Amino acid sequence: PLSHQWFYSAVAGEVEMEVPMVGANAATLILDNVTPSQSGTYRVRVANATSPEGVFSQPAILTVLPDAPADGAVIAWGSSATVPAAAQ
Repeated sequence: PLSHQWFYSAVAGEVEMEVPMVGANAATLILDNVTPSQSGTYRVRVANATSPEGVFSQPAILTVLPDAPADGAVIAWGSSATVPAAAQ
């Protein structure tokens, strides 16, 4: 079986720190009620018995704006996201 561990990376002052997210060990990461403080880079490490050190996904950058839509809709995720016409 595969194991998953999500990591969050943000800049604190001039130092970028990547830390494992407590309890974030599913194949999919769901973030509810996000705030601007959760802006940063997210990636997952996937491991199994053959490769216990695992491999990392490409990073996904999340930016949460202070004036984000009240419904919490994700407008863009990743480097090739398409912004819905209603959000433009």
